[in-house]
Amino acid sequence: MSWTRLVAAVASGFAFGLATPSAHAGFLQAEGTYQLISTNSISRFSRSFDARGSLKRSAVFSKTSLDIHLSYGFSETLTFISELSSERLLPQIIGDPGAASPWSAMAGPRLQLWRDGPTIVSVQVLAGAGQAIGTSGFAGDVRLLAAHSFAISGQPAFVDAQIGYRQGAPGARSEIRLDGTFGVKPHDNWLLLAQVFAARAMAAQGQPHSLRIKAQISAVWHVGETWSIQTAAFTTFAGINAAQESGLSLGLWRKF
Repeated sequence: MSWTRLVAAVASGFAFGLATPSAHAGFLQAEGTYQLISTNSISRFSRSFDARGSLKRSAVFSKTSLDIHLSYGFSETLTFISELSSERLLPQIIGDPGAASPWSAMAGPRLQLWRDGPTIVSVQVLAGAGQAIGTSGFAGDVRLLAAHSFAISGQPAFVDAQIGYRQGAPGARSEIRLDGTFGVKPHDNWLLLAQVFAARAMAAQGQPHSLRIKAQISAVWHVGETWSIQTAAFTTFAGINAAQESGLSLGLWRKF
């Protein structure tokens, strides 16, 4: 895959980062409270998946990203969410045309549709603006979320599933997304997370359809009642017409 097509594939699939931060999953923010999550990531690309899903060597470059997520609980059934994401692609090829810097900023409500004890179903609608491949314009994300909390050997745990549709900014393709999270607290001060993020981009603008499936494992250390630190490792382990990305991230959580 050439540098130009590789950058286009990454930018056209530019999110968010890694979807909604796992602190919330499909649950809503407690009424009258805020949560801020800031995540910095660094990753590297050196291979890509072809049309048959086989890994091939490709142009090499790295990426740094910043994702900021703020949520506020208006009521028991309504949470307001705002997200800001930015990336910087750093080519490592002589004569490259320069680094790309896609970004997006969106906000909107998450509304509880149904609840039965530890199980909750909600819908989220975000709208805003973004830029990919040098062109800015409207961006949006609509998704259905379901979450269930339970206990494993007496320790709190939860599972979460989300299905959504993301309208990318001009220069980015629209995507269908499926995300899943499993979390468990083995100790009062620790939360362990295993997550999978899948995205299927539509064929458009001379680019074929693509599929990427990313896995992430992370640990969250609750420093106190209001501060937490998250460390994570992630990789794209399967895909079609997509770049393979592997990297690390560090997040800071603040409740107030």
